[in-house]
Amino acid sequence: MLLFAVTALMVGLFVVYMYTQHHSYFTDRSSITTTTVVTDSFGRIDINNATVRQISDISGIGRKLGQSIFDYIKMKEGISSMDELLNVDGIGEAKLDKLCEKFYAGKSPAVTSLSTLTGQSHTTTTSTTPISTTTSVQTTTVTTPKPTNTTTTTTHQPQRHSVNINTADADELCRCLLIDYEQANDIVNLRKQISGFTNKLEILYCESISDALYLELEPYLEV
Repeated sequence: MLLFAVTALMVGLFVVYMYTQHHSYFTDRSSITTTTVVTDSFGRIDINNATVRQISDISGIGRKLGQSIFDYIKMKEGISSMDELLNVDGIGEAKLDKLCEKFYAGKSPAVTSLSTLTGQSHTTTTSTTPISTTTSVQTTTVTTPKPTNTTTTTTHQPQRHSVNINTADADELCRCLLIDYEQANDIVNLRKQISGFTNKLEILYCESISDALYLELEPYLEV
């Protein structure tokens, strides 16, 4: 009789164990989620979609300040410029520069797809190769009616030159960077609004400066 009771107890425990494993399997399966994270050509993500942990992981930020930044963005229902974070207590120019290296706000850059699974992740990254600037020299040969006389005319394409975007006026920016006056004027106006540039990337806040144009200008920008 005792043997029968022990056997029945063991069978019951086995059934409970199998049910628990079966239920846990399907629970784990149902918890799989897929999200899409938008990044720009520099690998930065939209801070409006960032988590507290992603913000807190930035050097010099930490959990407490990361939570304050996250709460501020949610209170504002999103921000359109990283400069708005200067309104958060504890954020200065140095920490804003750190955040700007990993996050952006308000623009619509190239998309990088990121699929995230519970307990594991699979990342598919689309990278953008920086655009190199090549200056070419065209040589045109003009032949006069006399076969023995040949005149060679060399046409030089204009070249970009380095320029300090904190001191140059619109005319100098046009001349050195080979951009139009509207783009140069946008850079000057933005410089006045933010009291000077601390990072080259800040000129991307100008609506007339695209990501592609920035990559061409970047080697010639000085702050």
